[in-house]
Amino acid sequence: YAHVVIITENMKYIHVSSPKLKLKMRSRALICEDSQDKLTSEDLCFVVNPKNDKPQEFYSKRAQVCKGICLDYEAKSTNCETFANGVHGIWNKNIQVPTGMVQNVARFFTTSSKLFKHNEEPLCDQMMKKIREAKLILPYEK
Repeated sequence: YAHVVIITENMKYIHVSSPKLKLKMRSRALICEDSQDKLTSEDLCFVVNPKNDKPQEFYSKRAQVCKGICLDYEAKSTNCETFANGVHGIWNKNIQVPTGMVQNVARFFTTSSKLFKHNEEPLCDQMMKKIREAKLILPYEK
């Protein structure tokens, strides 16, 4: 498993996390900000650095406007990679596809939990709405 984050300013990063047990039990997560010193507990973490004409601060702002979004976590389709990709204007499918017994149990749990809860608006829709409101649209995202 690899955790994808967006590095911002002042030694902080924005990522998908489920900080409270109640959220985890409901397969929910939040877009939140943490201090980079917490990254030492991650075994594998990707730092995404875009290769285009926009400055890093632009992507940092896109990530920051998404803080507080609540999402229905799905290991295969709605996760930290989905968030990082959206920040960089990539709205198609994820590359990371979790497999194995633990991931299959998690997938069963998240699928089952959807039967007993109100589902959040899809992550990409929530992100695009906040990014548009902040006028941080990329040229090809019209």
